[in-house]
Amino acid sequence: VFFPTALILLMALVFYYYRMKRLRYFADHGIPFVREKLNFLFGNLLVARRDGLLYKHLSRWTRELGCPVYGYFEGPTPVLVVADAALMRQICVTDFDKYNAKKLFPLQLNPESSPKIHTFIANGERWRRQRRAFSHAFSEKRINASYLVLYRETVKFLADLSERIEAAPERNTTRDTVVDIYHAVQQVTCRFICSWGLGIDDGDADDGSSHEGTGQNFFFQRLRRFFYNMEYFTKTPVLAALLFPEWNTALRRLFIWMINHNIISHALGGIEANLAKMVSSYVRTGGNDSRTAKTTTLDVLMEQRVEGEVQGLSKGLIEEEVVQHCLLLIMSGFETTSATTGFAVYQLANNPAVREKLRGEIQDYLRERGMTAGDDTWSSMSHEWDIVQLCKDIDALPYLDAVLRETLRLHPVAGTAIYRKTRVPVKLGRYNLPANLNIVFDVETMHRDNSDGRWGSWPVDEFFPERHECRPMAAQNLVMFGVGPRTCIGVRVGQVATKLLLFALLSEFEVVPAKTCGGAGLKVRQGAAVTPKKVKVVVRPRSRSVSADENP
Repeated sequence: VFFPTALILLMALVFYYYRMKRLRYFADHGIPFVREKLNFLFGNLLVARRDGLLYKHLSRWTRELGCPVYGYFEGPTPVLVVADAALMRQICVTDFDKYNAKKLFPLQLNPESSPKIHTFIANGERWRRQRRAFSHAFSEKRINASYLVLYRETVKFLADLSERIEAAPERNTTRDTVVDIYHAVQQVTCRFICSWGLGIDDGDADDGSSHEGTGQNFFFQRLRRFFYNMEYFTKTPVLAALLFPEWNTALRRLFIWMINHNIISHALGGIEANLAKMVSSYVRTGGNDSRTAKTTTLDVLMEQRVEGEVQGLSKGLIEEEVVQHCLLLIMSGFETTSATTGFAVYQLANNPAVREKLRGEIQDYLRERGMTAGDDTWSSMSHEWDIVQLCKDIDALPYLDAVLRETLRLHPVAGTAIYRKTRVPVKLGRYNLPANLNIVFDVETMHRDNSDGRWGSWPVDEFFPERHECRPMAAQNLVMFGVGPRTCIGVRVGQVATKLLLFALLSEFEVVPAKTCGGAGLKVRQGAAVTPKKVKVVVRPRSRSVSADENP
């Protein structure tokens, strides 16, 4: 009994010594670091165990430490925090090649060797090859095609809202109809991506219950489940991989084995498997079946498909990479656009002066075009040129653009998804950084730092789109969906989608805060992005609208 006990005790002491030595990483490199709840097993992660909002704690640590560069630990893994816009531009633009690698997700496949890697997590030359191939899906022609689908889905969005209001029991009382606009927009973005990206239209819809489904509702239900359960996954297998990064490969294999044997359920696995079947079917049929005979993003990606292995490939995408880029399109487009639109509607509902100013810009545009608000106006536009021009005009509206920018300043949806990793030893400011050091950015602090007047004289914690009008400093320091060459490739489509939805919503409806959530504020969650849990607002047809200042 003595010897096994002594052996276990010795192993525990060696493990403890090894972990404590790793926690000296920043001290050995002369870099300030967070000491709050620093634990040999969890690092600093216990700080965020209750709310799960690590980005909020980054902002607090930046204020408390009083420096723009410092470190913290995710388990034993050191992570460098950068909270300065100039240093961020140095990392993401000026010295791009020195940092052209991504901080790995827990349980993530090896981006250097695995065939199942997409542009978002690829490194170095593989990233360049994939980015070139993926960029064909976002040519001017493809973006114009996206406007036609966006317009169609916007018309359906307006019709669904009107139908819901008419059918609501509150319609015949003095009460108003409360709508979770975030959930409603999620449906719009999912339909748009399925149609424009994969060629799946309403006729292909199913009830979402089948594991073999490929309809719009199949993807919608599983995407919602995945993002809503993101916090659960950060507390179970992902947390285990964070605490024991040395076991990442073994834990990943165990996790995949459990999914494949239905021991645990993972919505993303079902989505990926069905996308793989779609691509495989496309390869067999040459794209001539009913689902892929359309001009879609999948068609464009298949044109870039080449036979071969990842190693030594200089252009194109192998079949597994085509599947991964379809997955990337669905994942990134679904949540970021719906979250941005949800945050924007929340701010407009709670800022009546901004809402009325934006509505004035919308009404001026409609009058100049000889249009009037109403369902007939939206449903009567049939010429493709008119629809494309409408979307381009809406994208160019200055105050609407300022509203979008201010929304993303206060709610940096993708701020937590921007990170880098040093590929070589490099100097950043006065610090010498070793290779393979993970880097994250405190975008929350950057968007509220007004020490140089970049955000104007308005309070930085309040919603004032005017700060973005003709202010180059604000434009230079706003981080929306990335910085430099690795900026989100679909940002233009996403922004037009949000602007078109806001334009249509305010032209047809009055949007005011719901009494049920007026005092509680906006609750958010942090997963792959920062998103609202719900955005409940009162939506009234313009004919029923009352004073914009009324809070029902």
